[in-house]
Amino acid sequence: MTTLSVGFVDGRSAAAAEKEAVAVEVARFDRAEIMSSAIRGSQLKNASPSTRSRVKSHLEAAARQGRLLAESEVQVATLPDPFMKDKTIDLVWTGQAVPQETLVAQADHGDDGVQLGLGIAMAEEKSGTRDDVAPSPKSGSGYGGFSDVQNMYTYSNDCLTVWFDPRYVGGQQHQLVSCYEKMAQSGTRHWIYNRWGMFTVGQNGFPGFRTEVVDFTLRSRPWSGQESKVTRLNKWVPEGPTTNCSTTSPVQIGGVYGGVTGMISIPINQCTNIRVFANSPTNKAIGVDWDGVNRSQVRLDIAGDFDASDTRVVPTWADYSWAEVHTCPNIGVACSVHGQYTQELWSQIDSGW
Repeated sequence: MTTLSVGFVDGRSAAAAEKEAVAVEVARFDRAEIMSSAIRGSQLKNASPSTRSRVKSHLEAAARQGRLLAESEVQVATLPDPFMKDKTIDLVWTGQAVPQETLVAQADHGDDGVQLGLGIAMAEEKSGTRDDVAPSPKSGSGYGGFSDVQNMYTYSNDCLTVWFDPRYVGGQQHQLVSCYEKMAQSGTRHWIYNRWGMFTVGQNGFPGFRTEVVDFTLRSRPWSGQESKVTRLNKWVPEGPTTNCSTTSPVQIGGVYGGVTGMISIPINQCTNIRVFANSPTNKAIGVDWDGVNRSQVRLDIAGDFDASDTRVVPTWADYSWAEVHTCPNIGVACSVHGQYTQELWSQIDSGW
């Protein structure tokens, strides 16, 4: 684990500029550190009740999305919280994609509270050429994977669930879920990459304080060093914000290859407080960023339609998810957030997701 401390001064106003520099501490765990603490499903009988409960929750969520998984497929990693003694950051995943990096950042705003950021990068760790299979019969509903498919099949899919403790006593853990779904059209260069994620705020059990999520971000791009496997980002959904974050509606994405249409329908959460990132000419990345205030749960979705370099190559995408929460006294209208320092640090430090 590596750590650093950085001081920031808010430049949004003269009053804010008079504040002392905000102390931001950042800790990073790389893949080796994450995997050194990992245990497999066969070892869960010796795990703590809380760990077994998290695994059960992860498997139940997968089942609701149409992914029936065995406990033996699960891996669990427990990392020490770098800023809170005897607290942990717990990761649960099921093997298709492996966590590559975890970044934790904390900004102490004194009387205005504490801001916490957590970022997770993950990527598939298998390569080679693909073997076309029959289209998957899987069908999802609501928030999550595709709800309809035309001439495409599921090459792989997975979810990572992370639990971590808030910066107060007596509350519930925060939960971050990051999922992906990789779809291919047989005999073509056509791929669709579907991302979705959810952040649930741990309810504050300490009298006089509350916690709000103020930022949630999902991004995906070809894994560093394998960019040549993806030649083009054709389109993406959502194209931009629409109604509100509680509205879920299906959208279609796909294309025509050799006279055959390959398309899927995806349930998208429509939000007004989002920015959509898509960059075809350079790094062929997709992403969605929510900025606002929410005391319960935020869900995001983003999908991209891509061309691979040839009909046999399997593109590898890397994902990261980032969430920021702010704990503050339960007075006034909103928590005072002095800029999103931690997210800025994540963008500077990440190892090439």
